[in-house]
Amino acid sequence: MSEKDQITLFIETFMERENLKGKPTFNTLLNLVRKFGMETATIKREYDLLKKKENYASEIMNEIGLKGKAKRLMIMKIIDNVGWDKAKIKTAILRSSIAERISHS
Repeated sequence: MSEKDQITLFIETFMERENLKGKPTFNTLLNLVRKFGMETATIKREYDLLKKKENYASEIMNEIGLKGKAKRLMIMKIIDNVGWDKAKIKTAILRSSIAERISHS
């Protein structure tokens, strides 16, 4: 059995055990397996962290009034950089969305 087949079988088994469905979920898990290896506990921990981060970003988006997948991904990257503090996240969002940058001349 090739490595690709082993990874596919591992992901399909994991998805079945965790009651997960869909091609996007499969692709997410594939990226996690490529990054962390085929250890069930590690993949579960990283997938749960990713979902937690995604839900938190969606919650912040609802509070601020933002929409869209790109904004959610941006907020998830901000969470990676500044942590889980809402005030810091909101400040980073405001700083990243300034229409015109200040030029010091």
